[in-house]
Amino acid sequence: MRVQGGVHGALTSKPSTSKPILLKNKTMNKLTTLLFPDTVASVESMNQELFFFEQIMFYLPEEQDPAQEQTHPEEDQLCRGYSPAPLGEDRERFAMLLQELKGHEKEFYNGQLSSMTLEYMENRDTETTLELIMNMQGNPVPKRQNRKTDEEKILWQARLLLKLAEIRKKEDKEIGDVLSSIAEKESRLFQQLKGAGDITETHMPPSGIMPAPIKIEPLLKAWGRLFLVDNQPTWILNTANEEAGAILLDVDETKSKQTPEKICRLPLPEVDLTKFAWNRKTFHSQAASTITDLGTLLREMADKGCNDVICRQLEQAASEWETHLNEQRLIQGTSNLEFYCCSSSLGSILAHLCKTKEAAARQAGYPAHGIIAIRRQDSAQ
Repeated sequence: MRVQGGVHGALTSKPSTSKPILLKNKTMNKLTTLLFPDTVASVESMNQELFFFEQIMFYLPEEQDPAQEQTHPEEDQLCRGYSPAPLGEDRERFAMLLQELKGHEKEFYNGQLSSMTLEYMENRDTETTLELIMNMQGNPVPKRQNRKTDEEKILWQARLLLKLAEIRKKEDKEIGDVLSSIAEKESRLFQQLKGAGDITETHMPPSGIMPAPIKIEPLLKAWGRLFLVDNQPTWILNTANEEAGAILLDVDETKSKQTPEKICRLPLPEVDLTKFAWNRKTFHSQAASTITDLGTLLREMADKGCNDVICRQLEQAASEWETHLNEQRLIQGTSNLEFYCCSSSLGSILAHLCKTKEAAARQAGYPAHGIIAIRRQDSAQ
């Protein structure tokens, strides 16, 4: 995928079952985005983006039990999850399937199960997920009278794949934290044995311990299935996964025969999490007008597409953003938030990716052009 024309402005949680409130009025400064393809987000992982976005929403593969919902601190509301396709009475069966898969972690980690799931989603076989698992285990498959529709089967598979990836990511983080702790202790012991307190050598954990990475394209297709049944007219997507972002931009280019336009780049600050709330509040109070302008211009771009007037205004607003960072003495890190304007709507892009038709009733809810924000590292530019 080629980016047409470069940057016009070359510039330097808690889950909830409630629906998000998205930007509907261009004068509002509460800009909300939807994270993809991850189904978990927190202030810890998304603190840089939260200097721009008022709130980051993400999908839950299964709804949370209302009895377990609690009132969370204001900071926890910055990243909120909701289920666009609740399981309802199937939640118990869904939990049972996750338990069934406990004996097949190796296949999933090696990418075999995720590939198999994707193939099943696209072929729309007559088996249900439960039957698929039972066949894998060599168990007899009971006959059922009430079979799900093709769409229900696909959504079921999508939720399953997303939930497995969510569990896998959590486990990987836990393993990584343990290995890092061991490596740190090993390094300190090594320094003590050598009697050289100024030695900075560290021992990294063996690379072969961590399982193979999860394949992004099957995960993104599963996420897209949830997006296509979500009744919220989302117009801006956000990701820190550059591969996932590149896939959607490539799909837009393939579909529309036009390269997506990179319209803006905002430098992101590096902030100590212990000071995040204060730094963010202070920055938002000083840069409120600029953030409002950026949100308004991006929304106009989503409605009208790229044009020179809006691009010049975005360039000016992005320059003001950087000025505010400097005035607040916020250290600019190595990450930038890059915005792309697509020729197609987000709904049509995801429908094309998932090889399905976009529901006519949904098309009216989307602006004509999707906006995709990707967090990139300087080295990747």
